[in-house]
Amino acid sequence: MSELERLRAHPAFRQLARQRAMLGWGLAGTMTATYFAFILCVAFRPGLLGAPIAAGWTTSYGVVAGVGVIALGFVLTAAYVLLANARFDALGRLLREEGA
Repeated sequence: MSELERLRAHPAFRQLARQRAMLGWGLAGTMTATYFAFILCVAFRPGLLGAPIAAGWTTSYGVVAGVGVIALGFVLTAAYVLLANARFDALGRLLREEGA
């Protein structure tokens, strides 16, 4: 059995791979859904996003929503880094210590 096969068979590696995939797909799905909701709103309800936030203001809801989509990307990235540092590093350390 090669070292790679032994690593792939290790339960901690399988748990690490499964958790990383679930987190990655979940965060990617969240970002994708948010972005497409914004784009669909631009396509089908442009008046909603073009409306000013308050009377006399030039800033529209679209600007706020666009900044929100970008900010969500940063927040999801930070969440991934925090979770990866907290959970995935521990599993990786466990694999190294066990010599898997």
